[in-house]
Amino acid sequence: MRQQWIIGSMTALAIASQLNAAELCFKQGDNAIGAGLNLDFGQGIGLSVAYDRGAINDMFSFGGELNFSVDNTSYYGHDQHYTYVSPQFRFGFHPFGLPGLQGDVAVADKIDPYVVAHTGPTFWNWKIDTKGSNYSFKTKDDGVHMAYGIAAGI
Repeated sequence: MRQQWIIGSMTALAIASQLNAAELCFKQGDNAIGAGLNLDFGQGIGLSVAYDRGAINDMFSFGGELNFSVDNTSYYGHDQHYTYVSPQFRFGFHPFGLPGLQGDVAVADKIDPYVVAHTGPTFWNWKIDTKGSNYSFKTKDDGVHMAYGIAAGI
């Protein structure tokens, strides 16, 4: 799967580099704010707000993001409540800023494809209450752990 993604990205960049372009839409010194949804693999759907600043040679950006998720699920006597907040640091790569592509990509003044790596602490609260005909089970956990991941966008 990873190899397919890399091959697809390289192919898209090769095709895009054959087009004529103007100036980059995201470059060194620019600021960007974004918002989105996170799929939290069984922990609900979360919200994310991010800030990026173009920092190095029109190719790299630094910034931060705040992720938040809440899930309240009830089914067949099973109640699950999950909340997390995660402030994270972001480091982004913007391929249209590569010296070999600058000025050669027609859509570079309109779109900014990027890949971001992010990491930071996650503060969570998790509670399960299960009741059956012959049993009852409760558990609760609060804590902090380090989160990390990657994201891509345009």
